[in-house]
Amino acid sequence: AYLTFLQQTTMESIERGDTLAEVLQATIPVPFDKLATVQSEFQRSMTTLFRKFEAEAFGTSISDY
Repeated sequence: AYLTFLQQTTMESIERGDTLAEVLQATIPVPFDKLATVQSEFQRSMTTLFRKFEAEAFGTSISDY
């Protein structure tokens, strides 16, 4: 469920044209918000997934960043 949340949040943000900084401000839903290290895990995951999905959406490679 958490991985689905991460992927869905990333894809929806890219479709809206959000920046990575904007997606990092997303609210983490219950029950995930109770996990001990969720904020740092969320930031790490979003950074990786956002760049990957953004590159796929725009036909670039991650190394272009």
